[in-house]
Amino acid sequence: MLMMNRIKKIPMQLSAVMLGMAALGNLWQNELKILHTVCGILAFILAAVILLRAAVLRDGLKKDFAEGATAGINGTFSMGWMILSTYLHPYFPKPAFGIWITALILHIVLIIWFTDKYVFRFSLSQVYPSWFIVYVGIAVFAVTSPVFQQQAAGAYIWRFAVAAFPVTAAVMMIRYHQIPAGEKMKPLICISAAPASLCTSGYLQTAEKADLRVLLILMIPAIVIYIYVLILMMSMITRPFVPAMATFTFPLVISASAARQAVSYLELQNIAFLTWKPVYLLLQTMVWGMKIMAGIVVSVIFARFMVNISSANRLSYNEADVITDSEGLCREDSK
Repeated sequence: MLMMNRIKKIPMQLSAVMLGMAALGNLWQNELKILHTVCGILAFILAAVILLRAAVLRDGLKKDFAEGATAGINGTFSMGWMILSTYLHPYFPKPAFGIWITALILHIVLIIWFTDKYVFRFSLSQVYPSWFIVYVGIAVFAVTSPVFQQQAAGAYIWRFAVAAFPVTAAVMMIRYHQIPAGEKMKPLICISAAPASLCTSGYLQTAEKADLRVLLILMIPAIVIYIYVLILMMSMITRPFVPAMATFTFPLVISASAARQAVSYLELQNIAFLTWKPVYLLLQTMVWGMKIMAGIVVSVIFARFMVNISSANRLSYNEADVITDSEGLCREDSK
């Protein structure tokens, strides 16, 4: 009974933390092998917990897909498994490939279902930044495709994601203009830091020969949005815990990963201005700062999730999950 009560307290947003943790391990893999291992183990444990929750909490699972905000965030589960498959690949290449493809299929199914429910039956009040996860998040397949030597397939998926990005962003801007973001919705805005960076990373991982112009078109807005989101996040991270804070994690990791890959590419191109030491040091400092910030935020949010899930005073699933109440969000946003 105690275990069941604990499981009921687990919000589906934990899958976003799982994704952030798995991506963080890959981000630091070259510098800290032990961190890669620890993050991988924690991410697998989180994935197992989420699967257990889905198996025993059927009503909660239905609720997860009943609202536009959480339905979109659920896409982090398949994204997370795409990354986790890369952890398994060195030891179990065929099962890892099977998990990778299965995760892709799950995400495609989510796109089809989500489009039918929320796009074909469009309502502006049901538009959330979590839509980026559904339509652009699939680019994780492109990012991880070199591990399985499937860059050609990854390039097709990347094209879909990069085409979906501006369309989704345009709809999001209209939504913000018509229904300004209230306090309850602000944590979700942090998701906006992920799409441009994810497209950047996917491009560099799948392009036979990257075009500097395309890279800059993707990377410049990625950095600008990252700075905006980081400032916004710092004003919210110390507030009372809500499951939506899970969305603070993976966007920072994805942004740091894209920045690292972009700077490495620029260095390989022997671009003249990079030979100027102050510029080189500035770019390296930026990348290291982003990596450290990603590590700090993921660790803090992971710890807050664990404390709140284990706390005897933790609110129930329905009471705590503030972002599943779209009606409440609309009331808040309309103020």
